[in-house]
Amino acid sequence: MNQNILIPVLTLLFYLTSVLGGGQAPLDPSLAPQTPSRLHDKSVLGYYVMDSASYNSLIQNSNHLTGVAPWSWGLDSYGNLNADFDPEMLGQVLKFAGTRKIETYALIHNMFNGRFDQRVVKALLDSEIARARAISQIRSAAAEWGLTGINLDLESVPPSHRQALTDFVAELSSALREDGVKVTMAVPAKTADNPQHGHSGAYDYQGLGKHVDQLVIMAYDQHYRTGPAGPVAAADWVEAVVKYAVSQVPAGKIVLGIPNYGYDWPQAGTANALTYEQTMQLAAREGASLKWHNQYKVPYFTYGSGRQVWFENRYSIKYKLELVKQYNLNGIALWRLGQEDPGIWNVINNTFS
Repeated sequence: MNQNILIPVLTLLFYLTSVLGGGQAPLDPSLAPQTPSRLHDKSVLGYYVMDSASYNSLIQNSNHLTGVAPWSWGLDSYGNLNADFDPEMLGQVLKFAGTRKIETYALIHNMFNGRFDQRVVKALLDSEIARARAISQIRSAAAEWGLTGINLDLESVPPSHRQALTDFVAELSSALREDGVKVTMAVPAKTADNPQHGHSGAYDYQGLGKHVDQLVIMAYDQHYRTGPAGPVAAADWVEAVVKYAVSQVPAGKIVLGIPNYGYDWPQAGTANALTYEQTMQLAAREGASLKWHNQYKVPYFTYGSGRQVWFENRYSIKYKLELVKQYNLNGIALWRLGQEDPGIWNVINNTFS
């Protein structure tokens, strides 16, 4: 998922756990809306981090979701799973999802010390023993926790390990399929295939698509924190990403990753990541006028000494949902629950119905 958003979230993760007394209050199904409101056949996956924002969004919007993917395990260079969660908290999320008939996918990643670690994933893919251990531990974890499936999020894989990554996913998928466990995989967005590209070259859409149940295209961070200001996910760029994806993978296997966040860029330097609520508070505090970019189909505003804020709201996300319909994709994955414009849920339902 989006590394830049995750770093501050993960920094707070264990603090929030302690502040909330060993975790959030138990997820109570009676607090969730009881009337099913999904009137469509598209998948709607919500990524979940163990904090109060994700908790509140899951409670309030569970009847819009078909799946939830809690941030779960780090996969190290030896093939060991390292838990990134409080067991009681994860148990509550999975139990709640079960009562709501929401599928559960453990997010398995290679983020260590606040970044996706290329050395870790390279060492893992280079070792037959480590790969076998990883597959064995993932199978055991899926069975122990009663998961629908996993969401594999291995980022910063070097281009030299393109085939090794595809082979590992093939081995993992074959093993989990025997257990009835689904394999989904998050991959960086691209509009063409360059096997030598440092960021996306390792991800062979066509090869990976043959083995996974769903390929989640992370169609965001078109402009990122450490780069120049601009849209997080312009509509024309997202369509180009989708067009390439469907040329490589059956549309029914493709899930479009959608951002719920924005960035606040200074004139020079690194941007601050913002949730939708934080964005609205900032605009109000600065007396900024919200603007709409007609080409990119996204909102933005400027304030102060040349600062630019680009973000997503219900209107910009509507254009991305229309692409899901137009290209007959499987559905969407929201990064992440608790960061969104609350108005997106009705837009999702109305657009897909």
